[in-house]
Order: sequence, then structure tokens, then C-alpha cells
Amino acid sequence: MIALKNRDTLNILKDKLITALVLVFLTLATFTVQGQPPDPTEGDCNIPAGGGADEPCPLDTWVYVLIIAALIYGVYKLQKKQQVLSA
Repeated sequence: MIALKNRDTLNILKDKLITALVLVFLTLATFTVQGQPPDPTEGDCNIPAGGGADEPCPLDTWVYVLIIAALIYGVYKLQKKQQVLSA
């Protein structure tokens, strides 16, 4: 009984450590990307300077799909966790 409790505690700590490491990695990766100097010959989104408004950034058109996918995944994980807790 005591060994099982220690094992659960270790699993919780391992999960928290992995989560913290992933968050630190993603934060540092973002800082690296934002630290690159811009190319003066290009405007936003690598469109040559003077490009019209009809040439939007590719990410801008699909951000809503990413948000919807994240919400669906989050609901799925929460429901799965709730099922485990209620069983």
C-alpha cells in the first residue's frame, strides 16, 4: 500500500516535470524565432514589399482551424479523464 502511494507520487512528479520542460522548451523556441532580424526587402509574411492586400499570410487563414482542433482535443482529454475518475 505504501509502495503504491509512492509510485503514484513519482508518476505525478514525472508528469509535472515533463509538462514544465515542454513549456520551457516552447517558450525558448519562441524567443529564438522572434529574435531573427527581418529581411528589409520583404514585407510581412515573406511577401515582397509592395504586395497587395489580396496576398494574406497563410497562417492567418487557418488560425481558426487550429483553435477549433485544440478545443476539440481539450474536451476529449477532459472527458477521458472524467471517465477514468468516475470508474
